[in-house]
Amino acid sequence: MDENEITEGLRGIVLAEPPLGFEPDEVATKAARRLRDRRVALGSGLAVAVVAVAAVTFAANVTGGGDTIGAGPSTAPTRKAPDHDLSAEAERNNAHLRVVLPRVLSKAGEFKVGAFTQQYQDSPDSWASFTTEVRFRDDAGPAYFTLTVAGPQSASDWEPLAQRCDPHPVGEPGRPAAEYKLPNGKSPRCTKIPQPDGSTVVVEETAVATVGKDGNLHLARKSGLDAMHYRTDGSIVGIVNDDLISVRLAEEYGETKPDGSPKIDHRVRPPLTQQELVALVTDPGFTTE
Repeated sequence: MDENEITEGLRGIVLAEPPLGFEPDEVATKAARRLRDRRVALGSGLAVAVVAVAAVTFAANVTGGGDTIGAGPSTAPTRKAPDHDLSAEAERNNAHLRVVLPRVLSKAGEFKVGAFTQQYQDSPDSWASFTTEVRFRDDAGPAYFTLTVAGPQSASDWEPLAQRCDPHPVGEPGRPAAEYKLPNGKSPRCTKIPQPDGSTVVVEETAVATVGKDGNLHLARKSGLDAMHYRTDGSIVGIVNDDLISVRLAEEYGETKPDGSPKIDHRVRPPLTQQELVALVTDPGFTTE
């Protein structure tokens, strides 16, 4: 297996690792946990978590001093930067989410809904999206998921619908990409669900992967069930729905070991069922307008 095959196959995998001394999903949330940062490569229905690096821009305004030869008022036209602030829209989506959550998750409680964050407001091609994190408790313990709402202006950040759930992914050199299997011999499920209005919901299983003695990746178990709604107007609503119980989640909901330290673990099932995922991502109340 070469590097290209590994890269092309890494779509939906969460690499297994020992407990960390920091809160990984908190770091990811601060970076808006954008879905495009998870869907890094075309491939066999798998995924890999990657670190998002926020770009920092620096503008230097230099004016001439009184003793500078040729100094004088600038005649260059001043172009106003486009207004990409979606604060009002983000607040509206947050209020809507708080209303619908108890209805969709009728057996859950102790909801904690974060503010929608427009992480890339200054990006010319990624500004039209914002993400929030939801935490709650149900009969399987504490849980969290992230919800991203993206307008048509940011649709290019995500893998095109036509390339989702491809049963025969192709690698860079034109060869078939590496195919990964769960211990039961099956690949993580990826399903396209047509909607009455002509849009499509993609529901995809994710998995934990480990590096075997042979140096190759091997799937250990299913770890999540994600969903993305590809709307007819080009906008997208997506949910990342993992079974991880992180340090912060354990601390917030009192999940501790006998010695009082946070119990880092994973749930027996992802936070949201397929029915709940579809209900949320197809809700027309989630928009960037």
